[in-house]
Amino acid sequence: MKRSHCLKQLLALTMLLLCQPLWAQIKSHPWYVAAGASIFQGNYDLIYNDQIDDIPQNIRQTLQQYGYNGAIAFGYSKTFLNDYFAGAEVSAQYATYKANFDSGSVGTAFSDQIKIQSYYDLVFVPGFFITDTVAAYIKAGVSYAYIKDSLHTPTSSIPTYVTINNNSYLWGVALGIGLEKFITEQLALFSEFQYHDYGTVNFPAFPNFASTYSHSAHVYSEALMLGARYAF
Repeated sequence: MKRSHCLKQLLALTMLLLCQPLWAQIKSHPWYVAAGASIFQGNYDLIYNDQIDDIPQNIRQTLQQYGYNGAIAFGYSKTFLNDYFAGAEVSAQYATYKANFDSGSVGTAFSDQIKIQSYYDLVFVPGFFITDTVAAYIKAGVSYAYIKDSLHTPTSSIPTYVTINNNSYLWGVALGIGLEKFITEQLALFSEFQYHDYGTVNFPAFPNFASTYSHSAHVYSEALMLGARYAF
């Protein structure tokens, strides 16, 4: 009699676990890893100010760096009030390609190459379940980016050319909005729009024929990412 009662209890518990809705099982796996790839656009509002001429030959130009981006992330997410969740995520991303700018006439022309090579985000991630298996979320936090700039310019009338390389590390703002679809209680696919803004970076001044230019850029980027996350 006792054995029969225990078997019935075990069967009832098993059926309860199996019949739990998927969202209830999802919420029992707060830690996760994620990976994704994106179409990436880095933006650079370049400013070259003539420091010497009586009539300054200032130059302003916006460049775009188109390319692809790969990312890995590690995060934690905890549910509350049944349909809402909040957590934090740290990620590392690497971008490709450069933005190129050329300016000037023969003998005074200079060229500039600039790129966001990599960046690291720490973001807060609140969201809510739209259905049992679909969730929407936003991201807000800080980002730390590695910016590379290489400028090639003539320094005399012969002309003699020099190349000035500069690597900068910038703090900025990271924002995002996304949707994720859970395939199983641990595996989800997501799509996400990301925006980063690193403010204005000042690069070293450079000679250009008989002039000297200061050099700065407002750096920001946009990306549309697709990826997957696995909770454990």
